[in-house]
Amino acid sequence: MSLRVRYEELELVGFDAGGGEILKYQGKLFTGILETVTNNVLVSEEEFIDGSKEGVQRDYYYPSVNIEIEYFMKDKWI
Repeated sequence: MSLRVRYEELELVGFDAGGGEILKYQGKLFTGILETVTNNVLVSEEEFIDGSKEGVQRDYYYPSVNIEIEYFMKDKWI
């Protein structure tokens, strides 16, 4: 089971060569799912590996929670 957190729980430590954020969680490069929630409704999930966005990315229709867009990111810019 992946760690699931919200953005405010993460620390921005820099940007990769493509301009993507590099994030840490509790002092370590973040590996897990970043959730964005509006009015207690999940609106997006972004997978991170070793601090950078990589893996499954999902945006949901609001407020229905049906998947609007789903794609997979591969190959970090670092």
